[in-house]
Amino acid sequence: MLHKIMKKNILLSMLGGSSKTVTEMYQALKFEGIHIDEIHLIGTQKSSTIPKEFQEPMTPGTTWCEHRSDADDIRSTEQANKVADLIFTIVKTIKDRADVDRLFLDLTGGRKEMSSFLMLSAQLLCSEDDELCHVEVNDPKSPLWDKTSNYYYPEKKDEITLIKVPYVRLNNLFKFIGNTRQDSLQAFLESSRESLQRLCFCGLIANGIEHETNPLFIDAAENAPQIANILREIQGIFRQFHAVLRQEKISLKSISLTSVLDKIKTMMQNRIDVTIEIEPFSDVSINGDELLLLRVLTIILKNADKHGDATHIRIVVAEDENGIILRIIDNGKGMPDHICKEAFQLFKSYATDHGGKQVGLPVSKKLIELCQGNIEIEKSDEHGTIVMLRLQKGHKNGEKTNFDC
Repeated sequence: MLHKIMKKNILLSMLGGSSKTVTEMYQALKFEGIHIDEIHLIGTQKSSTIPKEFQEPMTPGTTWCEHRSDADDIRSTEQANKVADLIFTIVKTIKDRADVDRLFLDLTGGRKEMSSFLMLSAQLLCSEDDELCHVEVNDPKSPLWDKTSNYYYPEKKDEITLIKVPYVRLNNLFKFIGNTRQDSLQAFLESSRESLQRLCFCGLIANGIEHETNPLFIDAAENAPQIANILREIQGIFRQFHAVLRQEKISLKSISLTSVLDKIKTMMQNRIDVTIEIEPFSDVSINGDELLLLRVLTIILKNADKHGDATHIRIVVAEDENGIILRIIDNGKGMPDHICKEAFQLFKSYATDHGGKQVGLPVSKKLIELCQGNIEIEKSDEHGTIVMLRLQKGHKNGEKTNFDC
């Protein structure tokens, strides 16, 4: 029988001139209804700490751990690097654990350099649920300011102010480009620099792909009609690079929905092992970019075939006062709840039995938004999945709209 792992909340604090900042932060989080399961303290050899009698005896159910750098202080580059690597290693070790729910990083204590290293480690390693915090004592006459006082834990919420510090989280990006193995901050930064350079070059290369290949595809399609559908799909793949990477206006125009659906049905012939049924509807114009819309539909239909094991897909068109609604209904096996909830989140990917990591849906969300529409999974269970696209009604006379991506 499998036992559910109990997830823990962990507080990470720096030791410095006043160790009371740790207990102030613990109490501030407690006032917010957050129970801390572990407190990890990081300091140099000379950092002051909290007397043992004010640690675990005062925080029932909380384990305390102390980590000391070999450096006596931070007075040289060598000492700074040692402390930086220790902070990075501790944060990474905690983030690699399977039993951790949230990490709270305390910027209040320690030397300024330590706070900087902690923030940098948070930016590189932490996720959306982790928080960077600072605590302030409200009354300058409070015994919390007195280092000789035994008043370590504020008794009232209004004695202190908890400040949530915003920060940029790059962890998902580095996971995406495979830069997660280094155990020292310096090695991580060097590897990250090289990885980001490669990513930039990929962007630059992809940026020109659509521009250079578009005339070739048009020429090939005109001279070889039998492969036009394959070329149109390839063209859509390159078009998405152009649309997402280049920060310029996307030219949207009024197009026939019947034409788009006829094209996608033809494109998917012999490409997927699924019967596609388009329920009859009165043709309407939609506002969008045809290649981007075909790319979105391609992703959805291929997902239903490859990952959902569907054998039949029904496309239903409806219209309301807000626009055109397109429902793609398949009879596949559906998606697990945890995947369904995160299906459109960037950098959330899941390996499959067919290879790949199911990253198409976040891309389709971006592409449909470039067409001023939206996408959602209306339902997904053992009976199949319903993906809903909402599109804008087309303008009259095929007039164009420029849309900043």
